[in-house]
Amino acid sequence: MMKNRISLKNTLITQFVLCALLPLVILSLFLITSFRNIQIEAQIDKQQALSNSVILSTQFALDKASESLLQISRDSNVALAGQSGLFGYSAANALSKYLSNFEFVAVGLLVDSSNSVVEASPASALLLDVQQLINLPQASAFSERVEPSIIFSDSQQLTASVFRNARPSSASPPDVSGVIVMSAPLFLSEAETLDSRSTFTGHVIAFILIEDLIKMIEKSSQSLTLERLTIDSTLYNLGSGPTNDDALKTSATIQIPYSSNSLKAGFYVSESDALSAVDQLTAEYTVYAAAIVLVFIVLGWIFIRAELKPISTLNKIVNDYKSGDLSPHSYRVSFNEFQNVIKLLAEMANNITEHQLELEDKVALRTEALEQALTEVKKINRELIRTQNQLIESEKMSQIGVLVAGVAHEVNTPIGVCVTATSVLEDRTRQLVDAYDKNQLSRSILSEYIENTQNCIDILSKNTERAADLIHSFKSISVDQSSEQKRQIVVKDYIDLTLRSLQSELQRKQVDIEVTEHLDITIETYPGAVSQILSNLILNAIKHGFEDEQSSQRRISIDIAITSESCMAIKFKDNGKGVPAESLSKLFEPFYTTGRQHGGSGLGLSIVYNLATQKLGGKINCYCEPGEGLTVLVEFPVIIVSKATEV
Repeated sequence: MMKNRISLKNTLITQFVLCALLPLVILSLFLITSFRNIQIEAQIDKQQALSNSVILSTQFALDKASESLLQISRDSNVALAGQSGLFGYSAANALSKYLSNFEFVAVGLLVDSSNSVVEASPASALLLDVQQLINLPQASAFSERVEPSIIFSDSQQLTASVFRNARPSSASPPDVSGVIVMSAPLFLSEAETLDSRSTFTGHVIAFILIEDLIKMIEKSSQSLTLERLTIDSTLYNLGSGPTNDDALKTSATIQIPYSSNSLKAGFYVSESDALSAVDQLTAEYTVYAAAIVLVFIVLGWIFIRAELKPISTLNKIVNDYKSGDLSPHSYRVSFNEFQNVIKLLAEMANNITEHQLELEDKVALRTEALEQALTEVKKINRELIRTQNQLIESEKMSQIGVLVAGVAHEVNTPIGVCVTATSVLEDRTRQLVDAYDKNQLSRSILSEYIENTQNCIDILSKNTERAADLIHSFKSISVDQSSEQKRQIVVKDYIDLTLRSLQSELQRKQVDIEVTEHLDITIETYPGAVSQILSNLILNAIKHGFEDEQSSQRRISIDIAITSESCMAIKFKDNGKGVPAESLSKLFEPFYTTGRQHGGSGLGLSIVYNLATQKLGGKINCYCEPGEGLTVLVEFPVIIVSKATEV
């Protein structure tokens, strides 16, 4: 019965909260989550638009730089500078002005038709090895082409060379390896358009370091942070990236003008920065919702308390009835329903009082009858227990009687031999005395007497020792069976003692017994229980299994082993007539026997079952195959004292 029960008041409050407030809380959470998701999507769209704007401004800058480089290449003075140094000043001014207009361009070169640097801005770039550019696989732009071209290279050697010549005062190498090369061919033409009569005089080349391009993108990215940049298949990871998974990431891609390469930039902004205003509004709304919930809880508690007051009155009435006070009560409550319940309780109390008086009379009569019946049952039970104990003791005494008879038969032989030896010794001693009295004692007579005496003494010694061993065995077995003490025994020796005590009965019934796998091992157990189990099984087989006088070759096999779980396993098998299948399940029941007409008590195997399962704490089972006799399996735990060796 539960001692702690749920309060109805708390249950009603909980019901009020779950039914009224929980939907409001769930709806608020749903609206807040939806609003937040909408804001995140809007912020992502805004960030994507900003990313597109930044990357488009980069494309615009590259387009403008390439178009400006194309205009320089169409200047005839610059084209003549590819053939004559007289026009180098004009080319140098054009390149210098080009670099000042486009700060992200690192180096501007004018290369003649033999791929030699004619003019450069800055001037230190005159030492730039153009051969590094020509050796690039994608440097086909240096063929005589009319249109400009832009190529990308991630060569560390070319990047370092451009950086070193563009910024000779900088000691540290560039952080990012890569360069964009824009080139436009130089032609001299008599007409305003380029044709077959035009003369190719060289190239005007602009080098843009990827490091400078990244700085230009970062400068125009405003609140966005550039995370990565991909040109063609080359990926540049910038910085450590976002520190958590809550960052909002976007990317934008452009096609580099006059090139087959594409440029893709990835940006991110932390979600906390992007949604700080949304988080603040969410917090305010949560506070307002919590305040409303608290107000509803207080109002609900007030109303529920007023509704529960009549229940408290009913509870008091019920407690009075529980304590035995069934007198009428004059309580008044505010609700008609509860007032009707009080009236019904009063009527029930009156009916209970009347029935209680009737029940008390009936209980008194039935109690008296039950007490008389119980007294009779106890008396019969005591008689049954006494009779059962007497039968069990009688069964044990019958086994001890068999034991005594066997030992008496065994002891009779050595004792008879001792009596004979004593008679011979007495006769020889009388003859010696006669010879001595007649002064006829000779050396030969004395020698013969000594020899006969020694033989008699040897016979007496051996047979008395054998009788002592038999008596000791009988004493050990009988003491063990009558006591319940646990002690250490050697398995092989104790089994031999038990079988020796039954040898007379086995010989009388012409039963051969075979014990296999004796273990010369010392264990600690209840030897009396083990001896009685074996004795009962053997005597049961002799009495019931071999009751047919015509049966021949009577055999009993006993297999004893120690299992890996430190248990002694005894397999007892005889080749007698066996047990019918319908009787196997009842074989260990008290007073059940298949030989009642031959004086069987039905307690032999019942005692074996109780000893195996209760005294020894093991288990027992049996089975019978047609024509194979009965097999009994007994297994019980033992304490192994010494290591086992099979004999």
